[in-house]
Amino acid sequence: MHRGGTILLGILLAGCSSTVPPSVSPPPSSPPKFRIRGLWDPSDPPRQSLPRIVVAHGEHEEAGSSPSPVEIRRHEGVLVPSFTVVPVGTDLQFQNDEDIYHQFFSSSEGNEFEGTMLEPGSAGTVSLRSPGIIHVYCSLHAEKQATIIVVPSRRFQVLPPNGLFAFPDLEPGTYVVETWNQDGREQTASVSLPSDEAERLYFPSDSGDGSDSP
Repeated sequence: MHRGGTILLGILLAGCSSTVPPSVSPPPSSPPKFRIRGLWDPSDPPRQSLPRIVVAHGEHEEAGSSPSPVEIRRHEGVLVPSFTVVPVGTDLQFQNDEDIYHQFFSSSEGNEFEGTMLEPGSAGTVSLRSPGIIHVYCSLHAEKQATIIVVPSRRFQVLPPNGLFAFPDLEPGTYVVETWNQDGREQTASVSLPSDEAERLYFPSDSGDGSDSP
């Protein structure tokens, strides 16, 4: 009986030990995220035919995949959209929905291109490799067809009328914040994160350097 009891106890202990869960290491903590916010003063702005844009670019740009392609269609006598903002490296596709030929081109510095002649229903693609403003024309029409602002980062915002902007979920590091309008890059400010002083920016309505908000 003593020997049988010992065997039974050993079986029970073995069964209990098999149900003990293995130790689990806690997941690594994520690094803290930061935010840049600010104001591009909307009071008494210069006359602008295009929206104002704020861009933040720095050490932690997205790598690997290219920006998504952007399509512009020639439809019922106009290019749609006639204005767009894209990050540098974007492939721009022109689609001809009309029943006549079109050939789109740009003489804008850094983004010169002469597209192929597009027959009705066809499309052509150009790559935008430099930041700047592109004015698109057609060889068959005298008037400007579209305006494209190519910004240096995928991290950009088209500003609302109140001029406020914010870039959340930023890694620590140094960022350059730029304002863009119809004349191109206007104002710049450098921000190092984490920082308690320069994460809130103020850009005056006229040209000048960005500074900390008062």
